[in-house]
Amino acid sequence: MNTIVLMGRLARDPETKLASTQKGKTKVSRFPLVVKRNRTSKAFVVMITAYGML
Repeated sequence: MNTIVLMGRLARDPETKLASTQKGKTKVSRFPLVVKRNRTSKAFVVMITAYGML
């Protein structure tokens, strides 16, 4: 499994929805994360999707 750790700030509030799966209901949240690059003033945006069981 690959792992990545990003530290940044939320560009806006997370959007949370309830999704149906074969095992039941799951909350799914999406939000843009603004990550600053090392040693520069430039930043990039990563769209994050997080999910988990209720």
